[in-house]
Amino acid sequence: MRLVIKYGGTSISSAKDIQAVANHLNSLSKKNEIVVVCSATSGTTDDLIEISESIKKENKSKAEQLASKITNRHKQLAKQTIKKADLRKKIIKKL
Repeated sequence: MRLVIKYGGTSISSAKDIQAVANHLNSLSKKNEIVVVCSATSGTTDDLIEISESIKKENKSKAEQLASKITNRHKQLAKQTIKKADLRKKIIKKL
């Protein structure tokens, strides 16, 4: 069976939550074809909206600060959840 599963931002906002989602998907994938849709992590959408508003107000510094905040949040989650060092390093470099 094909399953489409959507996770909201709060369900993937911490390393513990991401690991729980990964375990759940791993279990489901043994007997199903899985399609996963994830929202932005908790707080990211608000930051993106604020970046947009900062750009409209020509506040480049605020927009860059918020973009850095989002990047750092994702780097931290990657460090906490990706066990394979070489893969973690590649992903963090792309961020």
